[in-house]
Amino acid sequence: MIGHLDSFLPLPGIRVDLSKSNKNSVYLRHVDLNSGGIYRCEISAEAPSFDTAEAEKEMKVFVLPSEGPTLTGGNQEYRIGDTVVVNCTSAKSKPAATLRWYINDELAQESEFY
Repeated sequence: MIGHLDSFLPLPGIRVDLSKSNKNSVYLRHVDLNSGGIYRCEISAEAPSFDTAEAEKEMKVFVLPSEGPTLTGGNQEYRIGDTVVVNCTSAKSKPAATLRWYINDELAQESEFY
């Protein structure tokens, strides 16, 4: 957008709220994954110089999981020597969530997994 907020090219994920935007700032609403990218502002001087200056900044959009992780598999009781098979699944997120296993409130070491 150069100069005027009343004329801009609509893009996926870019929903400008004109009622909250002005010549100094742009207010985006309903940000989604398509909203991320590099935003640039350009200013131009009036005649006779017509000098221009610009600045840009990347905006990243993150999506948190909509719910906590889900555990599946496993039994209520095991005997010594039994093999335990349990799966932990996270809801969708961006970037992908990092899952960690704890055994009796201590972070499990990779050597404890087969």
